[in-house]
Amino acid sequence: MATALDVRTFEEVPAWVGRRLRPHVDRAADELLNELRRGGPRIGEDEAGRARAGVAAGIRHFCDLVEDPGAGWERVSAFYLRVGRHLARDGRDPVETHQALRRSACVAWRTLGDLDLDHAALGLVMDAQFAYMDAVAEVIAAGYAAEIADRAERRLAPVVHRRRARLLHLLLAEPPAPDGVRLEGLGASPGRVVGRARIIEDLVWQADEFQVGEVLVT
Repeated sequence: MATALDVRTFEEVPAWVGRRLRPHVDRAADELLNELRRGGPRIGEDEAGRARAGVAAGIRHFCDLVEDPGAGWERVSAFYLRVGRHLARDGRDPVETHQALRRSACVAWRTLGDLDLDHAALGLVMDAQFAYMDAVAEVIAAGYAAEIADRAERRLAPVVHRRRARLLHLLLAEPPAPDGVRLEGLGASPGRVVGRARIIEDLVWQADEFQVGEVLVT
């Protein structure tokens, strides 16, 4: 994963902030879920459950990084890379997870307000949180794009296989009796052959056009 997190912002945050915040994760996620159910358009249980899980995961991962800036990001980035891939598989918009991250940030700030942190500590947490959200958004986007690319490659694989098989068949087939104009040049293999010449610009994608006995010219 090329996306990296600037862990220096987390190294500045006292580790005890994460330890004090962690016990409040479930309560904070439940508060958000209640807010979602009370206000705005009604949401289904599945969507509400995903929102709660996303908020809880976001806060816990933030605590992981505060407590262990050096090793925490590898675990967190692997999690959100899978999230991006799952979003693509399910046909869901990555914006959904970005919204969950913003919600988790708001909930975390309300919870931090109950922990009586001084202004200096709050400022350090704010810097770390912005760095965290930016890095996570990049990882989710990378996972989403990777899954889309893999899906396209899987769709094309049978076509490419058929073209390559046809190309191999044509290359190994016996040529017919020569007719027409003869073109001479430098051969890539030993021996002598006479046949119709075909100029190759894209070997794989032109395979369906080849005929037995043609001489391929590049």
